[in-house]
Amino acid sequence: MSDLSQPGSNLYARVIEVATVLANENGRLPGLTEVAERIGIGIEALSALFPDDARLADALGENAMLLLLDQCVRSVVQVEGGDVLAQFAALADAYLEWAYRHPRESYIIGAMPAGQFESNHRLMRYEESLHELMLKLLLRARDEGRLAEDDDPKMVIAVAHTFAYGVARKMALGDLSRWSPEDHEPLEAARQAMRFFIRKILHTVDPVRES
Repeated sequence: MSDLSQPGSNLYARVIEVATVLANENGRLPGLTEVAERIGIGIEALSALFPDDARLADALGENAMLLLLDQCVRSVVQVEGGDVLAQFAALADAYLEWAYRHPRESYIIGAMPAGQFESNHRLMRYEESLHELMLKLLLRARDEGRLAEDDDPKMVIAVAHTFAYGVARKMALGDLSRWSPEDHEPLEAARQAMRFFIRKILHTVDPVRES
């Protein structure tokens, strides 16, 4: 197999970049024909990398999730002293930062049909890694009395994911600040919304260490 057919090769990276741009421009996941036309190469060259449109969509999702996972892990480990509340807040901030800095990748994950996402073992593994990290933090929070004993941590994860996704989408649409009680920039308004949510869930005055 040629090096050009491997993730990290120049052509592979170029395809992912162009397909991501097209997804953002058109509001849908692109096909191989569209990507080949934008790059200016024959469809045969892309077919050697991606057998069909579904595999291209999978690769776009995997790239987006890898960016998110990397940002989340790096943000959490940078919190000193093992403060579970600050770590959970850092995780939320990392998600919002990813959605803000990588809006096209965020859109790709949101636009991918559930069945397609769930059929990709890599995407599911990346998502499960994030959920395991959240579960670990929530169990520690419960041990510290920050989470009610009758609160199901897995349900908290589901609700937190839904809330964070909604906040990120409102931020991307540009109308989140209009609903903010203070005049914040979009990313800061999103952070404030997540901090409010964390305060309510984890029973603390302020889980975020202000810089």
